Amino acid sequence: MLQAALDNLQRRNLLPPAKLTIAHAEAFVAALVLPTDQLVGWATAHRGYSIKHLTAIVIGAGVGASALKKKEQQEILSVLQDACAQQARG
Repeated sequence: MLQAALDNLQRRNLLPPAKLTIAHAEAFVAALVLPTDQLVGWATAHRGYSIKHLTAIVIGAGVGASALKKKEQQEILSVLQDACAQQARG
């Protein structure tokens, strides 16, 4: 059912053109519960996610019991943006 929903969103051009799988979605959901000190490492290991996806993960990580402060979120996002920019360059 999840795969059908992903396919439907792609047909409507609401997702990136690359074929998304259930594993891609499961990895995203698993990242939401990672400790905050592991987010940057996870993001560099899973390069198929855009900065928008990574931002959602950082914001989602801040919702739990160990909520991130705004400054902590911004620091992590800055590192992730730099990593995405380097990845795009080569």
